Amino acid sequence: MEGSEDGLAALGRIEGELGEVERALARLDEGSYGRCRVCDGPIPDPVLAADPTVTTCTAHGPTAGPVDGPVDEQLDGRPGGDPPA
Repeated sequence: MEGSEDGLAALGRIEGELGEVERALARLDEGSYGRCRVCDGPIPDPVLAADPTVTTCTAHGPTAGPVDGPVDEQLDGRPGGDPPA
């Protein structure tokens, strides 16, 4: 039973990630990929490299509420933190 639940949880995560990728591809097609959905400013390349599905710049990631793809914490250890220099 437990293995089945783990498999369903993994499937749910994978489906969620696939949805994020599909939305990123749609933004690419419409020309809005790499632009913040809050201010329309550019999303820095290091942020997109860490999480290609992110939809907000570093200034708006943590304060804009739930987003399609949050800024990856590996940038500098803080959610929405500035990329390392």
